[in-house]
Amino acid sequence: MKRKSVIQFLIVSLLLHSGCSLLSEKNIYASEIAKYETNFNTNYKTLHGFSENLIPIEDKNGIGFINTKGNIIASPSWESVMPFKNERAIVSKNRKYGLINTEGKIIVSPQYTFMEDCENGLFVVAKDKEFGLIDTDGKMVLNLNYQWISTFNDDMAMVKKTGKYGFIDKTGKLTIPIEWDCLEVFENGLAPAVNINKNICGFIDKNGIVVTKVEDYYFDDQAKKNKITYSQLFMPSEGVAIYKTVEGDNGYVGIDGKIISPPQKKTLSSFKNGIGVIQKSNGTSTMINKRGKVIANIDGYILNSFSCNMGFAEKNKKYVAVNTEGKLVTGYVFTDFKDCTENLAAVKTEKGKWGFINSEGKLVIADKWDYVTQFNNGTAIAESSTAGITKYAIIDKDGKLVGNKTWDFVGKYEYGENANKFILVSENKKFGLLDHAGNILIPPQWDGISGGYDYGKFLLQEKDTYYAISIAN
Repeated sequence: MKRKSVIQFLIVSLLLHSGCSLLSEKNIYASEIAKYETNFNTNYKTLHGFSENLIPIEDKNGIGFINTKGNIIASPSWESVMPFKNERAIVSKNRKYGLINTEGKIIVSPQYTFMEDCENGLFVVAKDKEFGLIDTDGKMVLNLNYQWISTFNDDMAMVKKTGKYGFIDKTGKLTIPIEWDCLEVFENGLAPAVNINKNICGFIDKNGIVVTKVEDYYFDDQAKKNKITYSQLFMPSEGVAIYKTVEGDNGYVGIDGKIISPPQKKTLSSFKNGIGVIQKSNGTSTMINKRGKVIANIDGYILNSFSCNMGFAEKNKKYVAVNTEGKLVTGYVFTDFKDCTENLAAVKTEKGKWGFINSEGKLVIADKWDYVTQFNNGTAIAESSTAGITKYAIIDKDGKLVGNKTWDFVGKYEYGENANKFILVSENKKFGLLDHAGNILIPPQWDGISGGYDYGKFLLQEKDTYYAISIAN
């Protein structure tokens, strides 16, 4: 994964000024915000987002950090920085990556062409396409002798060498030999694995033992026995996995190794709510159950996997909703849709407006909005425009306005520990913060609010003065 050469904090924020900064810090309830100023001034540009109480800044020389009192921790000199985690941040210079600590000290000098945080005290690093592992102090845990190393999952990481795959543990010890042509990560103690030369396809345990071997044949319509040579076996969903043959055909198999559907040149979707979907080249779809029995043939491509027991099928850029029995759940035809979340799916009707249907196909929130988001934590964001003026609302599952009002802007924080926990609002060019129940945590009286990666940490801006606060639980 190639790092971008710009800061990647990706936080929803609207800082309107980037000149002088006066910063102060106090852990308080938002409803009791008091203004504390320091005598610190800086001409650095203050960048969006902060982590572990450190704020990224930028000038012509690069990117650095100040703390929430305005003191320079790391002078701007880096091409890119990542958020701090466990007192370490990945930084780059001349497209080489290293580590600094929260005091701005260089722990690992920029020397690697790739670096990724494994979030367990280890970092995957690479030089000249050779991968290894280092710890938080830069000590080499695993030498640079692999073609690729994944991040850790269930205390194990996948490695690749000479085109084959195996697994290592957190000490760098090879726990599963590098002999597999295809491997997937472990889930519930099992991982899909394929060895083409040995014609082994199945699910292995953490000792590399094949617990379940997938059948090496299937019967066609004439009951003829046909041999299968597998090239890939994907992660199972609801106890069913998709396999691929060396000829490029696809099929379904259960985690017990029994073939559910024979190999065919079709596109398959993962099982969801007991349904698998086979997309056909003629623009139709076949829904099957876990026994391989055909539930229904649909005139159109089914484009999602039956979240909330409802899928959408597309035909000539029109969409209809079907249930897990393959029956239409509504007589409406839609021009756009969003996958169902929290038992409601956003749909755009032919009159060009958005509303929501439930899993029974009933339009429970009227199609009157110009745009909506999916529901999350019981609320969605909806917008409408009149005479060129756009207003935003937070709506509940009854379609009612949360707080009984509209805003000039509404946005949900999507990253770090603040993800989906707070809502940013704007009124008369001033910004505030709400929870999902519509309670005002920070009144809309600030020129800007920037959220950090750490829970409840925010920067409030008033002209050229910034206040660092922490919202208490």
